[in-house]
Amino acid sequence: MPRLHRSLRATRANARRRHRTWMLSMCLASLAWGCYWLDVVLMRFLPDLVPSFALVSTLASAFALAGTLVALFTLRGNPLWILLAGVPLLANLSLLIWPWLMAQPGGPAG
Repeated sequence: MPRLHRSLRATRANARRRHRTWMLSMCLASLAWGCYWLDVVLMRFLPDLVPSFALVSTLASAFALAGTLVALFTLRGNPLWILLAGVPLLANLSLLIWPWLMAQPGGPAG
């Protein structure tokens, strides 16, 4: 049966692109946390191979910065999508703040 009220124009797959950018941003946040956790595992089991905190935080911050930029690109005007995109945005922003928090007096780097 023909659909008379359907537009003949092809619809764009924006939801898929948004989902891919959301997933990319979360994967970059996971890679940044992986840098810190790998450092913790090396400290525990192979203390001779532990890199400096500056190197680990620089590498993790690079992943987090890229993830933040992708998360900002993911934002759309839909209130639900703003809420969904806020998860990777806040995850990556917290990773950017992490080295500063650890450098405070009483932290492992300070």
